[in-house]
Amino acid sequence: LKSFAIECFYHGNITSEDAKQAKDLILAMLDKSSTGLKRQKYPSQAILKLPSVREHSTIIVPSKEPTETNTSVEVYLQIAKDNLEDRVMIDLLAHMMDDPIFDQIRTKDQFGYDVHCSERWTYGIMGIIFRVVSNVKSAAQIVERIDKFLLDFRKENLETMTDDKFLEHLVAVSTQKLEMHNSMSEETDSYYDEIVNGRFQWQVWRDEAIYLRNVTKEGTLKAFDKWLLPSTNRKIMAVQVIGGGDTDVSAGRPEVDSSSFGDFVDEQVSNFHNRCKSQTWGRINSK
Repeated sequence: LKSFAIECFYHGNITSEDAKQAKDLILAMLDKSSTGLKRQKYPSQAILKLPSVREHSTIIVPSKEPTETNTSVEVYLQIAKDNLEDRVMIDLLAHMMDDPIFDQIRTKDQFGYDVHCSERWTYGIMGIIFRVVSNVKSAAQIVERIDKFLLDFRKENLETMTDDKFLEHLVAVSTQKLEMHNSMSEETDSYYDEIVNGRFQWQVWRDEAIYLRNVTKEGTLKAFDKWLLPSTNRKIMAVQVIGGGDTDVSAGRPEVDSSSFGDFVDEQVSNFHNRCKSQTWGRINSK
């Protein structure tokens, strides 16, 4: 039992005494001579640290089915270890860009039917992703169009945004964070995520809403340029799953026998790890 740990979460129509009794019942079944495994010695999640590069690091694989008519691209920009300031800024930028990228790339350019951006949380490492699924454009065209969107968004939206419009975005994100949970199970999931991630910030949404008061347009521009601006060093990767057929969608598709598909994908991921020199973020949120 020295290498064994238990974390319990008791939530609902109960009292603190009920929770204590449940804890005592569990402990009574264990070896009281052992203090168990300390949290600092829990196995850590090895999250790959992307290199800071000017050109996208890529993983390119074919769709499993050769007859698949869609190509899917996910561009991921890795940012930092979890912290309140950057987390709030990432949420704000993702909120600001989600409607414009859909309107431009999906509606106006008609690149594909699934176009969006969102924040990405990976066991304590934060980032932003852009995802496009298209049945008319190649993976290379999609990656290029996402970078063009970022340049255009900075110049035409963020840089020229009025103070009133910026305030509207702050209020919208803050309102979203302060929304009540729709059910007890949803609230439980939220709390349990804090345990799994080792963060234990039970009022994280409230803290983020309060911090939004400190966010400025100048600070938002600075964060955008530091993390997202094309033609600068960014921790960026593009995963391309390329469909089949005789159209632009299949451009750049690797020719892989179906019997060796799994081995090919494993090899591409392994090669990517090697290009990143298998560097990780180390131990994260080990309170």
